[in-house]
Amino acid sequence: MNPNVLVVALAAAVLYELGRRRLGGGRSRRDRGWRAEAFYAGLAALIVATQPPLDGLADRSFSAHMVQHLLLLTVAPPLLVLGAPWLPLWRTLPSRGRRRLGRWLACSRGAVPLHLLARTLGRPPVAWLLFVGAIALSHLPAIFDLALAILQARSPLYAPYAAEGHRPGGLTALADQQLGGAVMLEPASLPLLVALIWSVKRWLDAAQPSAAAGSSR
Repeated sequence: MNPNVLVVALAAAVLYELGRRRLGGGRSRRDRGWRAEAFYAGLAALIVATQPPLDGLADRSFSAHMVQHLLLLTVAPPLLVLGAPWLPLWRTLPSRGRRRLGRWLACSRGAVPLHLLARTLGRPPVAWLLFVGAIALSHLPAIFDLALAILQARSPLYAPYAAEGHRPGGLTALADQQLGGAVMLEPASLPLLVALIWSVKRWLDAAQPSAAAGSSR
């Protein structure tokens, strides 16, 4: 068991809930409701990935280790981001600290690079190019062939998982390695696909008012 992760997750959940309650009601209350559920689900994914039984099993099973990677890389991060924790956590700070930090972010020259970086990365074309670039890079022949070699190897590639031992379903070391490759090849792509479709939908929805205003003229 990793108590540090449990403590951090619990502290994050408490701070998030305190900040959410301080935000009060308003027309965005329902929106904050599903975001809170996403944030707590992200914390739960972190706990499942780093605590027994999965964490212990990942030391003996390559496929379990890949499931652990899946939770930590493609499940927990988007859920935490969907939870939009910055405003609830911001509200938990003392008012004097919020004013000082807000003044620095708004007026300091040192914060200008942060503003520029946030505006740049937040532009849909930039995010789209980064996403497509990452996919293209991962499909370069040398990298893609190496990924398939994990999946199609005829012998175990990783010494820590080569020894025969207790694995899920009594799998051999080679079958366990192939299962781990399949986990990373297919299920790992699903969260990215969902995020991509959702982002494109939001992008199109945001463009509709402008298009409607132009047609009415």
